[in-house]
Amino acid sequence: MKTIFTSSIILLLLTLVLGCKKRPEKSTGEIKVLSGIYPSVSKGLERGRTFHISTLSFSPKGLIESALEPDGSRGWHHLGKEGYWTLPVVGGITGENLAPHSYRTKQSGAPFLKGLPPGYARREELSDTLLFKKRYRRFEIRTPHSFTRYYIFKTDTLCPYEVYPGLYGKYKGRLERIDSYDKKRDVFTTFQLLHYATVSSEASRVLSLLKPRL
Repeated sequence: MKTIFTSSIILLLLTLVLGCKKRPEKSTGEIKVLSGIYPSVSKGLERGRTFHISTLSFSPKGLIESALEPDGSRGWHHLGKEGYWTLPVVGGITGENLAPHSYRTKQSGAPFLKGLPPGYARREELSDTLLFKKRYRRFEIRTPHSFTRYYIFKTDTLCPYEVYPGLYGKYKGRLERIDSYDKKRDVFTTFQLLHYATVSSEASRVLSLLKPRL
């Protein structure tokens, strides 16, 4: 089962995109990135698990990430336009590498890719739906062995991180949820972005120590 969970998360995360838009000068907030995996879903949801992949926190000082690392620990990253810096926190002091790492080498947290969802040209528009007291626009992309549904919340709020930023111009909103079902493996996966207007005290401390790089 561990293999199914691991491979499903990797397949899901490889489809994600990060976009850096110009945001309000005094913008502050937090985005939690969650992934749910449900193997043998046709037999029930009992074996499902939810993973907290990443928390993205931002302020006028920059964009940082608390990410689940491959070894199970959590690490901090400072995210810039051209790359990212690992932030070791020791004794309350945060340091940065002088040169950024390439996003191509990033193995944890939110991935940095560009483009529209695979198969976007053959998407099927669905009716709007209410989910957790929010109204979402939806579309679906099908293949012979799977289908994926995308949920877009209409808003004019700019964020430094967006999944498939090209969708914003087409739907006037941000993508907040992706549901996928693999018919062959009978695995259902969810991907969610939860937005908050405040940041944690720990993230606020790390942000206060940053040198502006975005």
